[in-house]
Amino acid sequence: MRWLPLITAPVLLALAAGGPRLAAPAPALELSSARSDPAAAVADGWLYAAGGRGWTGTSDVFEALRLSDGARRALAPLPRPLHGPGLVALEGRLYLVAGYTDWLRNVSRELHVYDPARDVWEARAPLPVARGEAAVVVQGGRIHVLGGRGADAGRVWSYLPRRDRWERAAGSLEPPRYLAAAAVLGGRVYLAGGRTAGAGDLARVDVWDPETGAWTRAADLPAPRAGLSLASAGGGLHATGGEAMASSRVFDAHWFYDAAADRWQLRGSVPQARRGQASVVAGAHWLLVGGSTRTGLLASGLSASARIDRIALETRP
Repeated sequence: MRWLPLITAPVLLALAAGGPRLAAPAPALELSSARSDPAAAVADGWLYAAGGRGWTGTSDVFEALRLSDGARRALAPLPRPLHGPGLVALEGRLYLVAGYTDWLRNVSRELHVYDPARDVWEARAPLPVARGEAAVVVQGGRIHVLGGRGADAGRVWSYLPRRDRWERAAGSLEPPRYLAAAAVLGGRVYLAGGRTAGAGDLARVDVWDPETGAWTRAADLPAPRAGLSLASAGGGLHATGGEAMASSRVFDAHWFYDAAADRWQLRGSVPQARRGQASVVAGAHWLLVGGSTRTGLLASGLSASARIDRIALETRP
């Protein structure tokens, strides 16, 4: 495996209720190439970034960035090029779920697990249905896949790693949608925004209880968004980015969801407006990985970004 230096300028912001402010410097982080719609996960102090698409097409690049000093590791490539897949860390391994295999949005149902100790990918039981741009989260020792493009997109599937088996989860997502963002808060999965074929972009936030299968509603986002980022930290949710199909705009507003009050609040803005950026939390920091500055299938690939913003999340009211 090769180690490569990082040469970008550091970006680290702290977002308080009154808006963003500069915080202490940190090692700079940047993808090895500009990619929209990558997947990302954090494990053992490393940020892992998988796939995405740029001006050359869909990527099979898989790399790791050490959060403490920015060192980069080039890892075994993905089993196939993918954009819009899910990537989650669970019990020392990383799981790559579904996604698009090309610019034509042909969807995959493949599941692969990556072993960091051996730098190898291994196939596991495929998802029963193909999905792209789905929301993928870990809760209760299971991997849950919600929404996305593909057949029967209202059905929620849960994967049991120790049994290598998929099960249909209780409850259905209505309306089915893709380009939504998900995060776990208080043992429940919050699914925010997204897009439907009929209604376009959505502001609604639905909450799924994996134990009972029950769906409830939370307060809507302040505005409809698709391709946004969502993170759970400090007893609430942080949302940013995304696009609006009607206006072809991309956004940088940072919203915080207060779960106790069931209310969204504006917290200022993030450094760059992007859609299709991966979103992960590492300690007290929110990492926004890749994405694109324009909307549309072709334009978003041509405007892909290698940028990784590291946001310091302050939780004081």
